Amino acid sequence: MSGIYMIKLNEGVEAQSFASFMVEEVFPELAARGVTRVGKVDFLQLWRGSNTGVGSDGGNQDEFLWLVGGTVNGMVGSVLDKIEQRGARVKHLGGFDQAGLWRE
Repeated sequence: MSGIYMIKLNEGVEAQSFASFMVEEVFPELAARGVTRVGKVDFLQLWRGSNTGVGSDGGNQDEFLWLVGGTVNGMVGSVLDKIEQRGARVKHLGGFDQAGLWRE
């Protein structure tokens, strides 16, 4: 099962800096834990919104989808405060199982 999280940056938080923080600090912290009683992380992915938006629709470039793959049963909870302290709001969208995959 994979957990999917919606991350929205607060105003004034620079998206590239936030992405670097996630990859350089949060990802290694979770990956270094290995197998624990609350699970194991198999993969981590961070996807940034790419719509620029026009007029009142400001797009979604200040939003990220964070995929945490594996049997994670609560492992992410320990880093949520760290992410929010960096100026982001995090919402757990739920646990999902892969239903299909296509690669070229």
